[in-house]
Amino acid sequence: MTSGQIVILILEGKNAATKARKIAGPTNPKEAPKGTIRGDFAKGDMKKLYQQGKVTQNIIHTSENEKEAKEEIKILLKEEKIELKGGEMKWK
Repeated sequence: MTSGQIVILILEGKNAATKARKIAGPTNPKEAPKGTIRGDFAKGDMKKLYQQGKVTQNIIHTSENEKEAKEEIKILLKEEKIELKGGEMKWK
């Protein structure tokens, strides 16, 4: 999932995943408008590279929804550092 050091940002709030995805822009940088993270900083055409069987890199990852975010947080952060209470994540 990662090829180097990363910064993890956990957002909370109504429609947080949807808002983060809007700021990030479409997954394929070639389709991402200026003013989005991918549109301003990412390079390449992920669809074309994927079709050629080449490894693709992505400047930013955003979860699709809250459920996916919780699963990804468990993968990226050591589970002993967070706990779930009533569906909410709390730092231990």
